[in-house]
Amino acid sequence: MSVEKYRKGMPISVKAREQFRIADLFPEQKEGRREKEPGTTYAEAQEIAQLLNRKNKADRYPEHRVSTASVFALGLIRTFQYIIIKLYSEKNGGEVSLQLLKHLAQSPGRKETESTLSSFETEFFKPSHSARTEEEQIEELLLLWLTNQNRAARFMRGLFSDRDLERHTSYQEVIASCYLFFSKLQGFGPGNLHLMDMLRSPAINYPDNLLAQLEYIRDHWGPLLGSFLELLLRGIDYLKEEQRPFFPPGPGPSRIPIFRKGSEEYERFSSDSHWMPEVVLIAKSTLVWLNQLSRFYHREIHRLDQIPDQELDVLAERGFTALWLIGLWERSDASRKIKQWSGNQEAAASAYSLKRYEIAEELGGWEALDNLRERCRQRGIRLASDMVPNHTGLDSDWLFEHPEWFIQCSAPPFPGYTYSGESVVDHPDIEVHLEDHYWDRSDAAVTFQYVDRRSGSCRYIYHGNDGTSMPWNDTAQLDYLNPHVREVVIQTILHVARNFPIIRFDAAMTLAKKHIQRLWYPQPGHGGDIPSRSRFGIDETEFHERIPEEFWREVVDRVAAEVPDTLLLAEAFWMMEGYFVRTLGMHRVYNSAFMNMLKNEENAKYRQTIKNTLEYDPEILKRFVNFMNNPDEDTAYAQFGDGDKYFGVCTMMTAMPGLPMFGHGQIEGFREKYGMEFRKAYLSEEPDRMLIERHEREIFPLTRIRSLFAEVEHFNFYDFHETEGRVNENVFVWSNKKGEERAIVAYNNCYQSSTGSFSESVPVNRRRENGRRELVTGFLAANLDFTSDDNWFLIFQEQRSGLWFIRENKNLFGEGFGLILAGYQSQLFLNFREVYDSLGIYRYLCEKLGGSGTKDIERMEKELRAAPVREPFRRLLSKERIAQVEDSFRSGDSSLLTLLDDTIEDYRAFLAGCRQVGYGDAITAAEEEYRDQMIRLDLLLACKTEEEPSLPSGAEGYLLRGLSIAPEAAVVLYAKALLTPLWRLLDSKAEKAGTFALCDAAEAIEELLLPELFDEALLAVGVAEPFLPELRLLISLLPRLENWTRLTLQGSPAERLKQILSIPEVARYCGINEYEGIRWYGGESLQQLFWYLAVLAMPDDRALGYEIVRRWHVAEEEADYRLDQLFELLENQAS
Repeated sequence: MSVEKYRKGMPISVKAREQFRIADLFPEQKEGRREKEPGTTYAEAQEIAQLLNRKNKADRYPEHRVSTASVFALGLIRTFQYIIIKLYSEKNGGEVSLQLLKHLAQSPGRKETESTLSSFETEFFKPSHSARTEEEQIEELLLLWLTNQNRAARFMRGLFSDRDLERHTSYQEVIASCYLFFSKLQGFGPGNLHLMDMLRSPAINYPDNLLAQLEYIRDHWGPLLGSFLELLLRGIDYLKEEQRPFFPPGPGPSRIPIFRKGSEEYERFSSDSHWMPEVVLIAKSTLVWLNQLSRFYHREIHRLDQIPDQELDVLAERGFTALWLIGLWERSDASRKIKQWSGNQEAAASAYSLKRYEIAEELGGWEALDNLRERCRQRGIRLASDMVPNHTGLDSDWLFEHPEWFIQCSAPPFPGYTYSGESVVDHPDIEVHLEDHYWDRSDAAVTFQYVDRRSGSCRYIYHGNDGTSMPWNDTAQLDYLNPHVREVVIQTILHVARNFPIIRFDAAMTLAKKHIQRLWYPQPGHGGDIPSRSRFGIDETEFHERIPEEFWREVVDRVAAEVPDTLLLAEAFWMMEGYFVRTLGMHRVYNSAFMNMLKNEENAKYRQTIKNTLEYDPEILKRFVNFMNNPDEDTAYAQFGDGDKYFGVCTMMTAMPGLPMFGHGQIEGFREKYGMEFRKAYLSEEPDRMLIERHEREIFPLTRIRSLFAEVEHFNFYDFHETEGRVNENVFVWSNKKGEERAIVAYNNCYQSSTGSFSESVPVNRRRENGRRELVTGFLAANLDFTSDDNWFLIFQEQRSGLWFIRENKNLFGEGFGLILAGYQSQLFLNFREVYDSLGIYRYLCEKLGGSGTKDIERMEKELRAAPVREPFRRLLSKERIAQVEDSFRSGDSSLLTLLDDTIEDYRAFLAGCRQVGYGDAITAAEEEYRDQMIRLDLLLACKTEEEPSLPSGAEGYLLRGLSIAPEAAVVLYAKALLTPLWRLLDSKAEKAGTFALCDAAEAIEELLLPELFDEALLAVGVAEPFLPELRLLISLLPRLENWTRLTLQGSPAERLKQILSIPEVARYCGINEYEGIRWYGGESLQQLFWYLAVLAMPDDRALGYEIVRRWHVAEEEADYRLDQLFELLENQAS
């Protein structure tokens, strides 16, 4: 069948033609010729729609508005009904209409039938140039009745009402008789309905919806329509363009990705450079950020080179390795003008409506960028920039110089479009006019008018559009079917890549081939996304000839060849995330499901998203960009708050594979969403210090170890089974490892608490050494390479609480890992280490804790290991024995020797404990050393009671003065006597490997927790608690300084003191520090050290020791706490 031969439009009555002055619009209808009814083309349908809307007063009654597509659709329905009549007639011998006329001659009668047909001819056709047979007349009459019966056409009936026929003729009787006639004949079509019911079935099933009627015809009459099917699909497209659902800008409703392997989705990932997996990105709206910095630092900061180093230092300290500066390029003046004319007089242009790819002069241009880039490089921060390939600004260089590069048409796509406003561009030869309805917000037109005054030519160029919401009315849409456009854009991308190691491609999904065609050149039946574009559709073969390769695949390959080491990041939605990274080769792609599903607590959907991705290709998971807000979305605070839910989701973002992207103001808790045209923040917000501090405690420690979480080679995801066995879909649990570092993370994204465990991971599609893939599961302990043998235990720390835990390895292989998670609680387990329990210490510790945590498990380990040492040592420091020491120091008698006899058994037990935990077997020598220490101490005390003092002149007073000023001296010197034997024995590595692996006794004393046992003794003699750490340090130092006079024998007093103070622990005790280039010391601590050194020199080197200490004191009195001045004074003494 010839399409044109059977094409129907709108059956306009003679009365309506005169009323609406149809002849002025369609001159060929002036004589009533029937060869071409009005409305068979889209342009004619537009004219008819405008006529009807004026008649229906649609401006006052918008519910009466008639669309162009509905006029066109009604003409199509009439066309298809006419075709069915013809097909029915052919099936029945070609004489059905003649038989019908014979039937009508009987009922309602020949006269009534002829009168009705004559009136119909007069009311709708007038005298015609071509004679119409009665068969043709009855067919047209049936079509008129069917059209009037269609309730979806009720606001068009002013053109073709059959009311006069009903009033003045036997019209209704004729139609009733026709119905009776066809009911007696055989049925037709898929439902085998009689003809009248078949013709009415679209309107009967969908009385108020022309789109549904056309879809019904497609589904039920499609096989009968043949070459008319493409026309039908276009009609559906036109209606869809007008009825498409509205979504806000962005990704639209979240859906679970279902990956299907197909020939077009081959695997061709781009290789990462070494730094790419560890990128942690933060976004800054450049103009707003500079304004905020100006306020904070109370000075003008407008240029990139004025950004303070302190800000960059903070970013680096927080673990950020990439800074995305939004709005660097030269923006469109037209965009700024549009936004200012729309009411915001302070607005800048949109950051995504660009004039050219040069750094904006107001930001300092390329010179300022170079400065900032170098300062960022010094801190390990790479700069990221946008590239906007889909469109340009309305005053871009490209648009002025090459308007043919843009999608356009020669006439307005809709007759209601007018462009009478002022030009939005300042150009001597070019005018650009927005469609008038944009300014009063009554319509968001898809095109703008482009006038070249030099030639007088006028084009109607489409605005940038992704089909999900309004057109971007300050942009012009590039035409990617033009190969020259594609090459120019690629050259621009290479220019950006040479200046930025990270490029974010705005709205990248719009330039995938399938969406270029869907949006701008739709196949029949696939249009409807951008109004008017269905008329410019092309078939699939022609489309692929004009753009044979995916644009993005070509971009990726060219960048890899010409500017390697560039990370390409695509803003892509519409379930194309996997395709963009796996097939098109983008390094990273937006993962909007992360934000949307977790915000809405669609936890089962996001868990399934992770599972589907792992089963298809885990490499995709690594290449997601996870975020909690982006410039097009509400702030992270608005979506997630600032409590546990925020930090739980932020933990997922930071500790899962996939690039973490933080928004501008997210860390500070800012509430304001910054528009792309903002020059400043309009809310006066102060950073939330508590929120920042919690980031510092919980999030930034993770960003700084990002490499542990970034890869997928050892990533595993788990079902969390509650105690009754069912899987809790609200709980996310995963593990990962890198080298010897391991991590387990759990988060409960709902208000209800949950108790359960996890053990076996979900299937992951792993690539084996032979290159083949297979789905693999594994148990947690095996996934993290823990030992499964008996007597192995696992010690690890929970990062949020700081608590340490211990679990037996073999239980992890069997029972799994148990957790109790409160609502919105996250837990992150790090710092894993395996220990072999040869002594039963770890089993005891595990049983004692019973699954609970402890703040200091290392201390508990040390306490258990050191128990054989600490218990007898604690007895040596009992209150009774400390009292004996004090009495001895007060009286100077020989009670210390009595104490020696009293403590020798406990000291032997102490030495035996040392041997038990691995510190050698020289117990006899150590015991003799202890005896010697106590005797030396007794001799020291005896000096103060001698009738003829053996101390040098002044030394006795010095000794007594120190004892009276420092009541703790008795305990300190007794403690030194207890520790010195241990020092002498352990001045080399421990004898048993695998015990403490200490290098000297100082470490051993700390490992055995001995200094803290002195606390009770020191408190008993009146030492204030704040001084305990200092005295513990002193006690551990004194054994090391036992023979200081001999160890420094060759030196002057200055050299001797320098040697002693060079010991780090001694320097710490004396409070040595440097400030403004001067080394300072603590006077009281140093004087106290002098006294103890003098005591240590007695009785063996009493004269020498006292003389050296005396000189030190003399110099110290004049040194004014300056260490170098003290040394200088001592050296001057020698000269």
